[in-house]
Amino acid sequence: MDKLVKFFKEKNVDRKFSKLGEGHRLGDASVQHPASAANSKHQSTSFGNTPPSSRPVEATLSRITITESRDTSNQTELLFWCPNLFGDTVVGSRDEVEQAIQNYLLSGSVCNTNEAIVLMVIRGIEKSKLPSSSNIPLSELPSISEIKQNRKQNIVRILQNLINAPENPVYRRLRASNKLIQDLLSIDGLESFLTLCNFKKTMLPATRPSEQQQVEGTDEKTTVKNNEDSVEEYKEAFYVISEEDANNKEHLEKLLNLFTTADPILPELYRNTKVYRATGRTLTCIPRDHLPDEFFSQTKEEFRKYYDQQHRIIEESRMLLTKAMRERLKTQNMRSFRYAVIRVRFPDNLLLQGTFYAMDKLSTVRQWISECLTKPYLFRLYAPPSIQTATLTNAPPTVPVELTDDNVSLSEVGLAPSSLINLIFNDRIQQEASGTSVLRFDLSQSIEDI
Repeated sequence: MDKLVKFFKEKNVDRKFSKLGEGHRLGDASVQHPASAANSKHQSTSFGNTPPSSRPVEATLSRITITESRDTSNQTELLFWCPNLFGDTVVGSRDEVEQAIQNYLLSGSVCNTNEAIVLMVIRGIEKSKLPSSSNIPLSELPSISEIKQNRKQNIVRILQNLINAPENPVYRRLRASNKLIQDLLSIDGLESFLTLCNFKKTMLPATRPSEQQQVEGTDEKTTVKNNEDSVEEYKEAFYVISEEDANNKEHLEKLLNLFTTADPILPELYRNTKVYRATGRTLTCIPRDHLPDEFFSQTKEEFRKYYDQQHRIIEESRMLLTKAMRERLKTQNMRSFRYAVIRVRFPDNLLLQGTFYAMDKLSTVRQWISECLTKPYLFRLYAPPSIQTATLTNAPPTVPVELTDDNVSLSEVGLAPSSLINLIFNDRIQQEASGTSVLRFDLSQSIEDI
């Protein structure tokens, strides 16, 4: 027995040394570290050079590598469309659809030039963004809706002032350096809109405080010499409308009415509904690292850094946070995501996938599911255990909790930027649907394996 054990030990030693390659002298410059040599050899060899006994292992590892590195970009592609203008004939990225809408408005195929310019200004207002300055406190930071509303009101006020008092020269001159006018001029198409209202950009004389003269200092004191005249003349850009053009109330009222009643024409999020058949290796919930950058309000690196900082602050000073501060932090976290990929797992192990805005209500997801079914089946939705403990209830972490509040957003319930929810029919419907597909025919014919 001892001889048999010794024999196998010698064979194992010979096998291990045979994998280390040829020997080298200690002073040889071509010596390579065994680990790096093994790695390079592993990358350059194929199954043809692999011993037969290890081929099954290599094949298994290869399949796992391919599965893990499989590109999921087609599963999380962010698409947009504008169904009111193009139906489903134009589907693409936001920039592609934006360009298609812009070309459509400028072509004059549906509206005249005046209407196109007004619609472009409305589109520009809807695309307003938060101020880029990071020095503004969170409590004073205006919301996107407030910025849009203020810009609309300012444009309406300019038109109403001209209509009500065309003889007033103050209303007929807009100073380009004024902060309010500067903010409006940052809107796409606003300058063309002013031209449409018959405003003309003109350089006019203006006054400003004169610059201080040279400062003369001594060892005892410092004196400042100023000009006797505290102002100096210079020219500045203004947008001016003549009194005659301002008296054209019919034209201005038409523009005001169109501006206040027209709906913005913007790209809409394409649901991009897909159906997958889950397998044993399926990643049922798409990892965040596999999501496009557009899903995040910040880049992935910025978000990770921000999340780590906020987590540390909360952990260190949880007892010192007021209710208002906790609400603001919650709002910041909700703003971190723009979109959400939701997968709905059916009892037959099918996954229904759709893309939503992170602020969409749960009722939107429920309605989308109903539209994908062959009949208006009654169903219940359950949140995954990993999410419900933090946002829904204090139930044990292994117990799914039913999603019943359709008025909460996907961010509030913790389903953004990606999540898996379970769908369960009641017993009668489950028996009725057994053996048949509950999904629409077009969806049941486009099932993909993942």
